[in-house]
Amino acid sequence: MTASGSTLGIWSPASNPRIIYAIIANVSIGDVFAAGLLPGLLMGSVLVGTAYFMAKRSGAVVAPVPEQEETERVSCLIWKAKFALFLPVLILGGIYSGLFTPVEASVVAVVYALVVARFNSFVVEALLDGAVDTLVRHGVSRDDIEIVRVPGAWELPVAVKKILEKRDYDAVVALGAVIRGGTAHFEFVAGEAAKGIAAVQNSTGVPVAFGVLTVDTIEQAIERSGTKAGNKGAEAALCALEMVSLFKAL
Repeated sequence: MTASGSTLGIWSPASNPRIIYAIIANVSIGDVFAAGLLPGLLMGSVLVGTAYFMAKRSGAVVAPVPEQEETERVSCLIWKAKFALFLPVLILGGIYSGLFTPVEASVVAVVYALVVARFNSFVVEALLDGAVDTLVRHGVSRDDIEIVRVPGAWELPVAVKKILEKRDYDAVVALGAVIRGGTAHFEFVAGEAAKGIAAVQNSTGVPVAFGVLTVDTIEQAIERSGTKAGNKGAEAALCALEMVSLFKAL
């Protein structure tokens, strides 16, 4: 039933395959969404009915539950699922009210975490501003952006790993700045931060955009935090957005 139920995803609003189909066929994306509502409800009803029939046929027995306890349990489940249940209202309401386009709807309700190192904050804060601005300009609500601060770049990997264990984020952006000094400290911190973040990304399967500057001078750091060499925090946020869209389309 899980395998069959997963096919219902293409009938849900803001389904990427349906957006692609509408663009290729040169038809209204809103009409494509509306046309899929009834078939989606019909398919869901058939799956529920099939599950009920198979359970009755196999003689499945459900232990009786006191009515009050059952009501409390259902109420608790509904409360835990409140955000998921509200998503169709949010997505369809946003599309029909003109708050965002159908394409932008694909990134609505996606939660991002920005893990920010405080060391070299005069540079990192500019990276953070660039990342937040980029996410917001691409339709991400500020309420869906969580900022977590750590002492420095060395602590970024373990912090990213910990927050992914606590909550299901769709993507993480790691921000920091490591500036070369007069000792070998730079190589150790920069190398381990990069390797650690890559290891967390590969082990969890969650995109972790690398927005950590590893530069030789303060001037190079300033150039890459919003001046003539762009803003690497904004570029990392764009990477996170693209990876989320890619994962949703796969």
